Amino acid sequence: MSDKKSTTRRDNGSGTFVKRSDDRWMGKIMVGHNEEGKPKCLYAYGKSEAEAKRKLKIKVKEYNDNRGIVTDDISVKKWFTTWLENTMKPTLKPKSYDAKKRCVERFIIPYLGGMKVDQVTPTDVQNLINNMISDNYSYSQIQKVYNTINQRYKLAVEQRQVSFNPTIGVQLPKTLKHSDSIDSAKAMSKEEVKRLMSRAYEKYPCGTPIYPRGDLIILLLQTGMRVGEALALTWDDIDFDNRFIAITKNLVTIKNDDETRINPATNKPFKNLTIIQETPKTTKSNRKIPIGDNALQTIKNIKAYNGKYKYVYANSKGNITSYRVLSRMFEGMLKQANIKGDYSLHSLRHTFASLLFAQGVNDRYISEVLGHSSLSVTHKVYIHIINDLKNKEINRALVDIKLDG
Repeated sequence: MSDKKSTTRRDNGSGTFVKRSDDRWMGKIMVGHNEEGKPKCLYAYGKSEAEAKRKLKIKVKEYNDNRGIVTDDISVKKWFTTWLENTMKPTLKPKSYDAKKRCVERFIIPYLGGMKVDQVTPTDVQNLINNMISDNYSYSQIQKVYNTINQRYKLAVEQRQVSFNPTIGVQLPKTLKHSDSIDSAKAMSKEEVKRLMSRAYEKYPCGTPIYPRGDLIILLLQTGMRVGEALALTWDDIDFDNRFIAITKNLVTIKNDDETRINPATNKPFKNLTIIQETPKTTKSNRKIPIGDNALQTIKNIKAYNGKYKYVYANSKGNITSYRVLSRMFEGMLKQANIKGDYSLHSLRHTFASLLFAQGVNDRYISEVLGHSSLSVTHKVYIHIINDLKNKEINRALVDIKLDG
């Protein structure tokens, strides 16, 4: 059933105009044929016939001025939402898609969502960036917002959907570029490592371990695995003969968009879902981590009580140990060992890398073991550690040099 309630009317050379059942006027004009030979048309809508004519005339001019490019008359909100669902979701890993969606919904839509796609200017994008700086968002978060807007518009320009990318000329905050990596890379000292390991294996007077699964914490320290990689680890990922751990998957938490996934405790949909992502964080994350003597003994300790389960980091019921439980155990060990640094589970990965740097291990090899996407990422994250080591080397080299007065 047609939603048009008036007969077609044609102005000479200006297109066809009809009044729809919703009382809006629609203008339509054919401007050629697509690659399949089907008619290529432009459309415009208005509350009156005159408004529809005016808008269609503008569309035709835009089409001619931009050599066949014309922007659909839709909002940024709808444009980005459709792009996420149709283009990003089928091609991204679940965790990457979730991060992209959160970026769009949390930052881009609230600020730009009500604007038309072709109305967004570099000034609008710059104002969004400036607002995020004022609200003390990290450089990495600001960069994600910029990159997402740029990615969407760059694709649209290539596909001749829009004629201009509004991220061109937008400036990111240079003063924040190094702060994230420096602040996040907190590594424990050798003395703190010794106290932590001692605490992990401490026992009650009766001989029962205080932390029956303390080895799970120590293995993170001995391998530099990301926590998500460790939690997804299965026993068939460990090659005892050739002494390496194969990192092939990752445990991730994503927002639950499926209302049929019900939490039995609340009878409401889960807010978030924890899933095994069959591919690690990046291409370079798919790697083999060598197992040293100490790490081998730790793995054997874990296998003694978890070998009957599928997952290396299983709890006493055979299920995957949650990040929260592992984090609480780590916090308890820090407290009991009187380690007062502001450390998280991720600090164990940084500590592993720092110890390798201190022993003079080649930075390219460290980058490969950590699974960084590139050597530059390793340098960015550990730049302060690298500089500290260089300063110590310089001081040692200069200690015997005497300058004549």
